[in-house]
Amino acid sequence: ILGIGSEISFVWLPDVEKGKHLFWTTWVDTEKVSKELKSKSVTYDLDRSEPYTAEYFRAWESGEPVHVYKVAPGEVKTYFDTWGELFNDAKRFPEYFPEGLYYAEAFMKYGCFGFIISRQLSEDEKKILLRFTNEFERTYSRFLDLQKSEEQTREAQIQLALERVRAR
Repeated sequence: ILGIGSEISFVWLPDVEKGKHLFWTTWVDTEKVSKELKSKSVTYDLDRSEPYTAEYFRAWESGEPVHVYKVAPGEVKTYFDTWGELFNDAKRFPEYFPEGLYYAEAFMKYGCFGFIISRQLSEDEKKILLRFTNEFERTYSRFLDLQKSEEQTREAQIQLALERVRAR
């Protein structure tokens, strides 16, 4: 929809306090006659010593808004094996990247949004990626605000019920 022909898109949302990080990904299932979108999310333990995770954090903490990395052809299988549970429904991914892959990510306050693609992104595509990520951040902030408000409302209802019981 963004006009960038990516093979895979993903959102990375680390939660350092809980020692977890969520990856949500979507891709087009090309193994079927009619192409359909597939998606999956997995929460992993946060291991900052794992090379790809360490690279995500290094890039996130650098303050640069967009990063693009090349994964060499010989490292593609290892890349997908690292995130095995996330991609186990798409076992043929390494075959789609005989020349290697690029993962491009734009960072936000909560993590990043990115693409896995078989070619380098153009500068215009990087700008689109960054704009989309900024909008995602605003929307996700609103979602978190609403979630917090709902929790506060539930807590207030519980406190009110307790006060009624005490009053009786």
